Amino acid sequence: MKGGGGGRGRWRRGVVSDESIRDDVERELKAHVRMRADELVEKGWSREEAEAEAGRLLGDREAIARSCEEISKSHQRAVRRADVMDAMLQDLKYGVRTLLRSPGFAMVAVLTLALGIGANTAIFSVVDGVLLEPLPYSDADELVDVRERRIDGGGMSVAWPNFVDWRTENTVFESVSAYSSGSTTVLGGENPLTATVSPVSVDVWSVFGVRPIVGRLTVEADHVIGAEPVALVSETFWRNELGARPLEGLLLDMNGVRASVVGVLPSTFDFPMGTSIWQPLESLGAPSPSRTAHNWQVVGRLADGVPLERAREEMDALTLRVVQEEVDADPNFLAHGAVVQPLQERVVGSTRAPLLILLGAAGLVLLIACTNLASTMLARGATRSRELAVRSSLGAGRGRLVRQLVTESVILAFSGALAGVGLGWLLLELLRRVGPASLPRLQAVSIDGSVLLFTALIACLTAFLFGLYPALRLARGRPVDALRQGTRGNAVGGRGFAWTLLVGTEVALAVVLIVGSGLLVRSFRSILSVDPGFDASDVVTAPVSLSRIKYEEPSAHADFYRTAIEALEADPGIASAGVISTAPLQGYLPNGRMELDGNLEEHAIASYVVASAGAFEALDVPLLRGRLFQESDAPDAPHVAIVSESFAQENWPGEDPIGRSVTGGGMDNFWEDRVFGRG
Repeated sequence: MKGGGGGRGRWRRGVVSDESIRDDVERELKAHVRMRADELVEKGWSREEAEAEAGRLLGDREAIARSCEEISKSHQRAVRRADVMDAMLQDLKYGVRTLLRSPGFAMVAVLTLALGIGANTAIFSVVDGVLLEPLPYSDADELVDVRERRIDGGGMSVAWPNFVDWRTENTVFESVSAYSSGSTTVLGGENPLTATVSPVSVDVWSVFGVRPIVGRLTVEADHVIGAEPVALVSETFWRNELGARPLEGLLLDMNGVRASVVGVLPSTFDFPMGTSIWQPLESLGAPSPSRTAHNWQVVGRLADGVPLERAREEMDALTLRVVQEEVDADPNFLAHGAVVQPLQERVVGSTRAPLLILLGAAGLVLLIACTNLASTMLARGATRSRELAVRSSLGAGRGRLVRQLVTESVILAFSGALAGVGLGWLLLELLRRVGPASLPRLQAVSIDGSVLLFTALIACLTAFLFGLYPALRLARGRPVDALRQGTRGNAVGGRGFAWTLLVGTEVALAVVLIVGSGLLVRSFRSILSVDPGFDASDVVTAPVSLSRIKYEEPSAHADFYRTAIEALEADPGIASAGVISTAPLQGYLPNGRMELDGNLEEHAIASYVVASAGAFEALDVPLLRGRLFQESDAPDAPHVAIVSESFAQENWPGEDPIGRSVTGGGMDNFWEDRVFGRG
């Protein structure tokens, strides 16, 4: 009976020891010498001379003995390997036949494992691509992000004078570069479009070691105030939006300049993330000379042999020294040191904890699936006890039975893994389409070799988790008991402590997962129940970025928006319309110091937006006091502002804010308005 007790189904136990091999070799060599000596004696040699000559002709007996021993051992190893492979093949065949006889159980088991392994494969591919894979740049571990430290210890963007001092006075960086990034309207392709444009300093190319695939990089002469504007484009933008046209005479209008395209960067270079066009930051005009105007991000490459800690210490001390010159600046907006961290950490940002939590949740799902299958295997074992008893009676040892049962678990686990890889691929494709835009490098994530290796390890671990214990439990039963009970009993399968433990573990894991999901849903519901101060229902927004070349004067911008608002309000389906610099909850808000009532000693720090008449009506922001903006609030009319209730209570507690004044709007004063409304 195949897979049973005898014949080729059992491993051959005849293993020859080293001593027996040597004895056999010695006997063979002595026999050979004796036969050769006999031949010489027949030719007239004396027995003593014949044996001496036969030994001489044989050669180095010790070397021959060692060679024969190695040949014998090699043969023994080959026999054992053949036995193992033969037994494994029989186990696989028998396991497949056994599972095919129970197609319902096999299908449910494979689908259960596919869900657990597929979820883990998809989530691990994201974790691997986002958190574990190094950035796609040469010596990426040398790349660091450098920011200023706020007075409260957090990081903030860099003021241009501070960057200039960092670049000229540091000894820890091979090169360092400033950059910013933002979406703007770009003209010059087949159609106007919105693209991400990044103004950069010249050192950015040496920081990343990037080379163009067409044309050239920007050089020092391009990074001079007043130089002819130039730009570089990404390979994707060049092919998709510019039709891979020759660069000669190719012009793009953006950020108020008309720039010649001089180079194309490879698609592997994606910094800042999502950038389509790079231009010299100097082409936008002279950067602000204020040390409280934090407009730039900074990236650097550590010099050879410079540890990260040394870079932190030097940049911290350098920053504290250079800002001491700004004796009249508000210390709330000055740098209080430098924050240096690996660029990978900066890119990953706050996604590490959520991704690891998600991976842990997927692991819990897989554990629940394993405990479910383990309890099912135990229950199924009650119906297989007679089969195992018969095989044991035919000579199959306990180890062979365990191996057979584990083999069935391995077949299920790897079948589930194959289906899980397909499911993981579908989940990953879905995540690419609907995943958050803030998740870095998501579009570059794929199911590669490392993910497949992870899946294979998960499959092995899964087979061990749900297969080994039930196999040991089922194989230790007494054949005579199983044969007496037939298929009625459960002595072999067992529903005692082991059953209770598995079911309890499954319930406990499920409770943990359900509680965690409930807390997540509760938190999400709490967020949704918070009153944001406006009504977003039936509100539609559309980002607009006007070309400063086509609309050069501020009055042209105002005319465009005024015309757009009038056209929208003329539509009977629109109740109100307006323009706002940043819609609520949709972007970064600039902030700065606000001086109160013209008193330089009285000031507050607040965020602000610029809005037109009709903006607050469109958002249905409740007005608590005063009035909203009107068409009469023209540029030549007195400046006015609306403040929030929290701003009024914090700065004028118990007083009427109507008629008070605020001055500010940034780190450096540039406007003065009178409060006429509180929202």
